[in-house]
Amino acid sequence: MPVLPSIPYASLGADVLAGNQALIPFLGAGASIAGAPPSTVPVPNYPADSEIDELATRWGLSGAGLEHLKQGIRQAFDLQNYEDHEPDWMEIAGQKPYPPSARELANALAANVSYHGSWPYSLLPVSSYHEFVRGRDPHRKDLESLFAGKTHPLPSQDLIARAARHHLRNTKRDYLVITTNYDQLIELAFDAAKVPYVVLTVGRKQHHVTVRPSASLQAWFGFSNEDFEDLQQGLKGKQPALFTLPPVSSRKPVAVIYKMHGCLFPPAGTTDDSIILSDEDYIAFLKRQGESGDGVIPAAVTRLMQNEGQANTGFLFLGYSFSDWNVRAMYRTIIDQRALTKDVRDYAVVSWVNDFESQYLSQPTINVCVADLVKFAAEIKRRAEPAAWSDTPSLW
Repeated sequence: MPVLPSIPYASLGADVLAGNQALIPFLGAGASIAGAPPSTVPVPNYPADSEIDELATRWGLSGAGLEHLKQGIRQAFDLQNYEDHEPDWMEIAGQKPYPPSARELANALAANVSYHGSWPYSLLPVSSYHEFVRGRDPHRKDLESLFAGKTHPLPSQDLIARAARHHLRNTKRDYLVITTNYDQLIELAFDAAKVPYVVLTVGRKQHHVTVRPSASLQAWFGFSNEDFEDLQQGLKGKQPALFTLPPVSSRKPVAVIYKMHGCLFPPAGTTDDSIILSDEDYIAFLKRQGESGDGVIPAAVTRLMQNEGQANTGFLFLGYSFSDWNVRAMYRTIIDQRALTKDVRDYAVVSWVNDFESQYLSQPTINVCVADLVKFAAEIKRRAEPAAWSDTPSLW
């Protein structure tokens, strides 16, 4: 569909906070930075538009030529600012209380290995070069240092944690969340809301599904140490197409967090990392995906996407730009796996839409909502039924 002229907060809020999951949250990088305090990264002292207009007049530039000049000058100032602070980018990104943006992450990794490709730096090729220079393990440890200590969930994660809690209060089905973020903000939001969960990732080399349970999961299930250990052992070493969770008839429902591009903080003893960040990672990911997607998406996730064989469930995309080819490839993967039916509609909440996105998002399956994520979460909360947002009754 084209961009919605107005956001149907009432009906959308009813779907987001439905007692039985009607929309599957799909969280991108924007969800982990929307609402964060202003960055401490130095900002260039750009020239005034009037100064650029004066140059353009002198050189006889107007229209597209003038706009190109403005963009080029801003990029030149950005590059100079990067070079002026090059030794500090790793420290700047690492000390932030919130995860770095894609631009900040690219700058930090580039500075760490003296990368000087075409400006502005793009994260995927920079990450590839960083891994080539540093090696896979040091590369992953550098990433960990940039994401460690980020412990403050933002409005998007809080909204989804409350939606999961309301779902688990009212149904016997698991609640699914999908994210491509490497940080732990969604888990921290679930911990704060006292929502039990499991995190699923898929290793890059052996392609086994790794399960990380929340600290509260054993108590939530009411399992003895022996039974809980048996459960965890029974889930180890499985390929995505063969990975299922025990039926809810034998346990309480939980939130299932599928980290599609991996997690920087796996369970202790994990030897096969799951991070998808470089060009080579994405190529391997797409190759493994195959036609059906069952090489990367655990069967347990597919079953929840397909609503256990009942009516399919839509997606709620938060914090993505569909200008990125990897986001579009990911969307195609899950759409193909979901076996889309005509009555399913997805929603994408974006801060703005460029010309390419306006065409791509015009396909009939996506409802586009142009809104700041903080405002979006606040408006959903304002219209929520008190029972859906309330901390009581507790799940426990």
